[in-house]
Parts: sequence; C-alpha cells; structure tokens
Amino acid sequence: MHAVSEWNVARACFAWQEKEYSCAAAAVRHGLLLGGIHYPERVLASWLNVTPWGTDHLRIKRFLHAQNTFRATPWVRRPSEPSSAFFKRLGKALEEGAFALACIGEGGNDHWVCLGAWRESRLWWLNSHLDYGPLVSGHTAEAFDALEWGDEVILVEPRRWAGRFREWVPLRGPLLSANDMGLSERASG
Repeated sequence: MHAVSEWNVARACFAWQEKEYSCAAAAVRHGLLLGGIHYPERVLASWLNVTPWGTDHLRIKRFLHAQNTFRATPWVRRPSEPSSAFFKRLGKALEEGAFALACIGEGGNDHWVCLGAWRESRLWWLNSHLDYGPLVSGHTAEAFDALEWGDEVILVEPRRWAGRFREWVPLRGPLLSANDMGLSERASG
C-alpha cells in the first residue's frame, strides 16, 4: 500500500483496466484512490483471484474484509424505493468516506464500476472500460437503471483508514470532475 500525498497524483492513477476481464480489480483500485491509497491493479487482481470469467460479489467482499480493513456490505434498493431515493441515501454514506462498487450489465456482459458520489442529482462513477463510456461520468438515476445494475451495490466503508478517507471526501469533487481530469465529461440522462 502506498499513501498518495497529492490529489493530482491520485488523479493521474485513474486509468483504464489492464485486461479485458480485470474490471473488478480496477473498480477496487479506483475506490481506494478516492481515499488516497494506491495499489497496482495487477496486485489487486492477484489478491481477488481475477479470472477471464470475472469476479463475483463474494470474492470482492471477502478481500475487502481481510484484516478488518474495510466493511463491505450489500446495499439493496427497497422494492418500493425509487432509484433517486436509493442513490440519495447511498450518497450520504459516500459523503462520509465510503465508496461503492456496482456490477452493471448490458447484453449479458457484466462490468464492475466504482461509485464515488451522488451530487447534482447524478451518480458519479469511475469506469475502467472503453465500451462503457468515459473514465468519469455522471448518470441520473433513470440512466443508471437502464444499465441493468440489479438494484444492489457493495458499500465499502473504511475501518482502519476511516480518518484518511474522510479527509479525502472534499477532494472527490475535483477527482470526479472530468473537466479537472482533462477528460471529456459525460453526463447521461
């Protein structure tokens, strides 16, 4: 683990995934970077035992629970709860230093993304695969629903590094701003 001292160094570490099937490792890497912690994707992929057939929820949760470092819990949208209400509720946890992982699907292809903020009625994510759009994008609840996310995300709350993640919350705005990252911003919906 390497502590990142400058947010622009962290910003420079956001990148596309290294292998076609390593989106889970890339999503976890992006979540850790939101707290200023950097692990190379290949190291995370090894620890997560990433295979060409993907990485399941259970493997990710077990890895994040290791050594009491994070608490990873499933957050499920209530049957009668509108997506926007769910994301607003999730946004409160993100504002306290958590990040979330979502497995989205389009046409049977599952893909892990890191959810970093709910602001301006948009869910801001870090994406690691070109087929799913730009590296940073903001989606309305309706646009995110169209991505077949299964009404569940993994909420990742830091334990050991809780203070560090809370300190980095104010930096999430610039980190999740495509303009600040020199990327073409995309907001859907």
